[in-house]
Amino acid sequence: MVEFQVELSSREAEEYVADVGKKISDTKKPLAESAEYMVGSIKRNFYEQGRPTKWQKLSPLTIALRRKGKGGGYPQILRDTGTLMNSITGEVRDDNTAIAGTNLSYAPLQQFGGLTKTPEMTIVPKRKKALKFMYMGKTVFAKRVHIPSRAAWIPPRIFVCFQIPEDIDRIHRIFESHVDEAIK
Repeated sequence: MVEFQVELSSREAEEYVADVGKKISDTKKPLAESAEYMVGSIKRNFYEQGRPTKWQKLSPLTIALRRKGKGGGYPQILRDTGTLMNSITGEVRDDNTAIAGTNLSYAPLQQFGGLTKTPEMTIVPKRKKALKFMYMGKTVFAKRVHIPSRAAWIPPRIFVCFQIPEDIDRIHRIFESHVDEAIK
């Protein structure tokens, strides 16, 4: 039989434990990794158009009002310009917490739903003499169009959320890796 024995003085053991303790207590790195992971998880909600439950489809009016850009496919929910999705950020706070979210003023309405009102407006042509559109199957020309104020219900589309247990497990693994690194 081959035996192997290591003896440490109590002073060496205390120094080792103190060093490991310092490394483990400095959580900035795993918190930053966790915040970065949370941002990615939230953005994945946008790419998948809601998860685990798909978001409610866009109304025909919303689709009609969307910008007409290049590319094919269908209109993406909450991604007309990408501003909301691209505003998702993560950070580590001084109180040893990691957060992820957005500070856009309209984000809570999109997240939780609610009633919104559009102001009345008048549309006038910029480059042509008249506006051209279809109304009741006929082509109509107008020098200006007045649109009255209206209210619309925005359905909730939960985008700032985490998938359990998938996301929680991943964050646990980030911290376990941090502890393993400190012990090595």
